[in-house]
Amino acid sequence: MANRFLLIGLFIFTALQLSCVEEYKVDAPADLMSEDLYLDIFLELELLKVYYDPSLPPQKPDSLLNAIWDKYDISKEEFLTSHQFYQSQVAAQQVRVDSVIERIDRLMVLFENVQDSTEQLKGPAPVQLDDVME
Repeated sequence: MANRFLLIGLFIFTALQLSCVEEYKVDAPADLMSEDLYLDIFLELELLKVYYDPSLPPQKPDSLLNAIWDKYDISKEEFLTSHQFYQSQVAAQQVRVDSVIERIDRLMVLFENVQDSTEQLKGPAPVQLDDVME
């Protein structure tokens, strides 16, 4: 009997989970940005979120966000309306998010390679006389 309730509960839970995954209809805004542009901006916003240092002055995140909006010549509102549209396509948005994660991973490898190259150019730390005398 307990197994029957467990099975029914599992079925209800699964049905609820699947109903939450359904895409909801959002009409494309008139100023919908291209998917490529959206992904470029999304990437920069994610990098900002990941690498933002909370010890920076409070106005710093806003100035960094404004630099992103200026770089792509769009407003925050334009991005948000396109973001809402793209986000409403749940399965496709997951693919987009995965592609941004892959791009971040590639950037991290590139960054680590540059860091390693920089370390190699510096060479070994100079030997201190005290180190030799001990």
